[in-house]
Amino acid sequence: MNGFKEIMEKIYTKKIISIIIVLQPIIDILTFFMKEYANMDVTVGVVIRTLFLLYALIYIIFSEKITKNKKNLLSLIVLSIVFLINILITALNKTFVISDVKNIMKVCYLPIILIFFLMYNEKSKEKLSYKILIINGLIISSSILIAKLTGSEVCTYGDSINCIEGYSGWFYSANELGVILVLLFGVTLYDFYKTNYSVLSLISLIMILYSTLCLGTKASFIGVVGILCLNLIFQIVRLIFFRSKGQAVMLVMSLFIPLFIYLLIPSIPVCYNNYDLFRSYNIYCKVPIDKSKFNQKDFDYKNEQKHMEGEYSKENISNDKKTELILNGRDKYLEQKVEKVKKRSLLEKLFGMGYSGYGKNNDGKIVITERDYYDMVFEYGYIGTLAILTPLILAFMSIALFMFNNLKSILHNKNIMIFAVLIVLAGAHISGHTLFAPAVTTYIAYMIGIFSELVLVVKDRIVSHNAKLDLSNPS
Repeated sequence: MNGFKEIMEKIYTKKIISIIIVLQPIIDILTFFMKEYANMDVTVGVVIRTLFLLYALIYIIFSEKITKNKKNLLSLIVLSIVFLINILITALNKTFVISDVKNIMKVCYLPIILIFFLMYNEKSKEKLSYKILIINGLIISSSILIAKLTGSEVCTYGDSINCIEGYSGWFYSANELGVILVLLFGVTLYDFYKTNYSVLSLISLIMILYSTLCLGTKASFIGVVGILCLNLIFQIVRLIFFRSKGQAVMLVMSLFIPLFIYLLIPSIPVCYNNYDLFRSYNIYCKVPIDKSKFNQKDFDYKNEQKHMEGEYSKENISNDKKTELILNGRDKYLEQKVEKVKKRSLLEKLFGMGYSGYGKNNDGKIVITERDYYDMVFEYGYIGTLAILTPLILAFMSIALFMFNNLKSILHNKNIMIFAVLIVLAGAHISGHTLFAPAVTTYIAYMIGIFSELVLVVKDRIVSHNAKLDLSNPS
């Protein structure tokens, strides 16, 4: 075992982690070109992420044997049993397909990679760096801008004219990309404060904000607005405790960015896509015009816009209608799934029916609610969902307990990253495309791992009877 430990140290796990994290956007861009121009099903993203998952498993298993701490091994064993039972259920019901295996690999990515990052952060003297995520943000936002300038961008909605409803650059899944950008926006905002408003941080912040607003998805827009609102409250509280010039500057910047977004709202894609929703909150955007009319030679956009504004203004939007607009029909899918679950056996309710177990639509496609927590319960049951989410729950319980015992740590600017993670996890309840996407869960696990460093640092200082964490520094 000691020999393996030496091997692990020689191959520099930190460098492997750094390379994997930096490669995340590059992997997704390469996947786009491989599917778009080479029609390849097995892409570089699938290969690299599978290999990284295997490496994480090996690291966890052998590290736990060395330390004789079996709690993480127990989590892996429970997960394996849950997935095995799930596969047996789908096989007995003759609903098992290869997609079930693929989905299991996707859903197990978060707990395994999270355990891996937390273990590494606790055992290694070299901590995880958030700066890598700043690089990722620049890569993603730059590629979106270049794709737009070259006319090679992917429209968020396939039938969009000139991508007026949003575009995602060289990334296929705008929903996943939106979640990633929300996470990176939180990291970049923290870096902006930590570096005392450096030019590079400001450029990064503007580019990621631009990319997020260009997507046209509700999840990314609401996520960014949510971070900014929480950050504003956060900076007001910090100003009360730290009445310094630096804190005043932070507060001004925290007010300026939301104001800037508010002024942009009428012209951004998400407002065009969700005219009814924004109008219900007294925010008026570009009116969505029937796409077929754009091809008419005598089409007058301004007159059509005035006409549509008059039509839309007559409609009164109820609270139920607002909910329907936010969920975009997902509530109806949920109702259908719930009715199917009621008819299942107790064993199927506890361990799920797998990805393919709840039927297909008329087109032969598997129907999901696109609300991750519900889909997880439907596919893996109540026990399966608990097993999958346990590492995540325990990580946040540890963070919450630490903060409760060290109240001043709540005011550390690094918490902005946790705000971003919490908003994304909350968003998974409404829009999905989070817990089942390795491209997203890698970032979630990494950011929780970064934050755990703060917990460990303060714990070490308390144990060694040194001075407590200096929170007078805005970083």
